[in-house]
Amino acid sequence: PPAREVDFILFFGDDTYVFVKNLKAMLREPHYAELDRLGAPLLLGHRMVAGTADIFVSNAVYVMNHAVLRVLHSLFAAGKCDPTLTDHTDDLPLAQCLLKVGIYALDTYDRLGEDRTTPFNAAQVADVANDPKVNSWYPAYRGRPFGRGRGAMSMYPVAFHYTDLAEMDRIEGMLRGQQ
Repeated sequence: PPAREVDFILFFGDDTYVFVKNLKAMLREPHYAELDRLGAPLLLGHRMVAGTADIFVSNAVYVMNHAVLRVLHSLFAAGKCDPTLTDHTDDLPLAQCLLKVGIYALDTYDRLGEDRTTPFNAAQVADVANDPKVNSWYPAYRGRPFGRGRGAMSMYPVAFHYTDLAEMDRIEGMLRGQQ
């Protein structure tokens, strides 16, 4: 099994903006920190539901701790899961692999129950929350009702997906008080 050189691994694409400060704060929250301290596997992200049994994190952004890496290593070594997936659908096969040993994706909602990780950028979150028909596939995978208005997403987001460079620059500018 891999040595513990890192505590968490963060997976995201080049079109995802990550609020590192908020991510670190989330991982320090007592319920996540205690589970990690006890060696429990943590797979965190925007939890999605396919049908009644498949629960997975959106591949927009997800975090796993060292315990999950150890489990994946053993599953890959035993040939129980395929580590060679190279397309955009890594999220569902990863979740299905971990479900074989009872590891479920955990929600990343804040203390108010609002989303901190989303499979969309900020504008898309607002559009989908105000009119779920804006996106045809997402409501079927959400697994819970949409928040409305300010409740559509957390005041302390961890990540936005589908964020282009111009939007990333705007976010950086707002965070630094430049705009």
